[in-house]
Amino acid sequence: MAENAFERLMRSSQSNNVQGSNDNNFQIDDPDPETTEFINEQHEESLMTTEEVEEDHTTNQRLIYSLNFFNKISNNQSMCNTCKKVLKSPSSTTTTLVRHLKIHTKKYSEYQACNEKKKIKKEALKKKIEDTTQKQNKIQDSFNSKSYLSQNSARAKLITQNISEMIALDYQPYSIVEDRGFKNLMYTLESKYKLPTRQYLASTAIPQLYSIKLSLLKEEINTELNSMQSISFTFDIWTSGAQQPYISLTTHYLTKQFELLNKTLGCSYFPGEHDGKSIFLKIKSMVSEWNIDILSLNIPIYVVTDNARNISCALNNYNSNNNLHHYFCAAHTLQLAIQDALKENNMGSLLKKCRSIVTHYNHSNKSWERLQQIQVRLNLPNHKLIQMVETRWNSVFLMLERIIEQKEAIVLDLQNWVKDIDITVGEWKLINGYVEILKPVLEATKEFSQEDIPTFSMVNPIIYTIETKLNNFIVKNSNTAAGLGFARSLKKSISNRFQACKNDPAYLLATAIDPRFKTILLESYEVENVKRLLTTEVESLKLTSYTELETTEQNIQPITVPVSTNTLWDILQERSISITGNEGLTSCVKNEIQEYLQQPLLPPTSNPLVWWKTNTEKFSSLVPVALKYLSIPGTSVCSERMFSKAGQVVTARRQRLSPQSVEKLVFLHDNI
Repeated sequence: MAENAFERLMRSSQSNNVQGSNDNNFQIDDPDPETTEFINEQHEESLMTTEEVEEDHTTNQRLIYSLNFFNKISNNQSMCNTCKKVLKSPSSTTTTLVRHLKIHTKKYSEYQACNEKKKIKKEALKKKIEDTTQKQNKIQDSFNSKSYLSQNSARAKLITQNISEMIALDYQPYSIVEDRGFKNLMYTLESKYKLPTRQYLASTAIPQLYSIKLSLLKEEINTELNSMQSISFTFDIWTSGAQQPYISLTTHYLTKQFELLNKTLGCSYFPGEHDGKSIFLKIKSMVSEWNIDILSLNIPIYVVTDNARNISCALNNYNSNNNLHHYFCAAHTLQLAIQDALKENNMGSLLKKCRSIVTHYNHSNKSWERLQQIQVRLNLPNHKLIQMVETRWNSVFLMLERIIEQKEAIVLDLQNWVKDIDITVGEWKLINGYVEILKPVLEATKEFSQEDIPTFSMVNPIIYTIETKLNNFIVKNSNTAAGLGFARSLKKSISNRFQACKNDPAYLLATAIDPRFKTILLESYEVENVKRLLTTEVESLKLTSYTELETTEQNIQPITVPVSTNTLWDILQERSISITGNEGLTSCVKNEIQEYLQQPLLPPTSNPLVWWKTNTEKFSSLVPVALKYLSIPGTSVCSERMFSKAGQVVTARRQRLSPQSVEKLVFLHDNI
């Protein structure tokens, strides 16, 4: 439907009101060209009438000639129609004609009467225009007070909240409310809504939204805390593009319904020295904001971090709570093992060549275009080369894998155009060997990085799988096989760095209580040890029954994903065929443990939480153990990902954000 005059008047009144507004917190666009055109049209008639009045006020020629007193015979001469006298009458004046007209008294009186009527009409018209303008202004004034939605109206609040959420979710700067495109969009969607200024967003809207989400999450965690069997935290330290240090904190726990929750608790500004004591005090302070005292909490606390010495010092030297346990990130430990093997096998020169090749094609458009043409000719995938990043897990593998994929194109181009970068036949074989060796490590990192299923219980099974694959590689290849030394070094480094995990009770219990693995990795005498650990754990939790738990989906079958051949989990699949439980035990708990261990293993890619949700009544004594250990993350990936998001918050366009704003925006991004 076409816009009517009233709506256009409303729009023009809104624009005028904004221009004269003294409100520092809200603003709106200037009217668009269509509105300006309409205003001009509305006043066109009155403006034309005013022009006529002014024209009649400055000259009497039209009147004196219209009364037929004189006749224009040339540009400068007029003849009196009464006495036929010819008079000079320049176009700019009628003074001579009026003076002559006084001779003819009757004609002059008629002229004066007409002139008076004309003046009266002019004054009346002028007054009418003034009255109309005044009346329109009064209507406009009355509309101005009602043209916008009230700031406290439900709709205005909802729109402001959605803009705040959009800024947090989409990494947008506060200044988006000043962008022309966004302003036009908002005016189209709701013309009566006043856009908040960037200052209002930073000082009021975002803090209000943060306060709401913070209160809701605190209430949720405090409610669940009473029924938790354990709670886990991850944290890491990061420096933004604005050279400001932050520390991240996430929490992980299982609800009674076996729902695994990962929550971002904070991304806090952390200036000053980052020694062990200051880190521990900072973590203690951040956790206490959630009404949790890590030094006195009576349920087990598991903290998973990277292998940095200052962090290890913080949790090992300043922790006085026996319930607080520190574990290293499995993915980061794998990365360190790879670095050990690379150094031991002097791979530095080969990696330097590979990095030079990637740099050559990624930094030169001309070279990249040549490579693309060769890719088309050889029917290779149109992929760019991947550069290795030392701080990014598995980037060595990704770089080498892509170079192997594009080997033919690279060799063909380098031999014709680039003479100073040369990879020998032996080095190509070595790269192939490294890719084969590192592929299980890449798959392992992907498995460890999941957030919706338990990963702590996967550490020992995955390390066993990697070690077995490395051993197979060593056995099947001759002593001269490319990459053999690297495989041996990597196997040794992984074995050394993960040796503690293989004997740690927490890892053993987590794997045993996971229906995907149970005791699949253990020998018979080790199985008996795990059974004793499980029995002791059940008794220590003082819960032999969990019948109060209500299962809403008793008939749900575990969700399984077929395991493809030649994958990370094929080793465990082969081993699971020969693993069975066979000994009867006496007590109720031991019988339940025995029955649980005799259940068929789930596929490694299925979700064990679904299985536990449907079997809580059948294995009620073991439920608290599952809730305690299956909630522990195997890595600190959540904190790493938070800083990836924080890196998009503190961009070149937003480097002037205050640390307080960064903290709120990162928290909101993860918790909206």
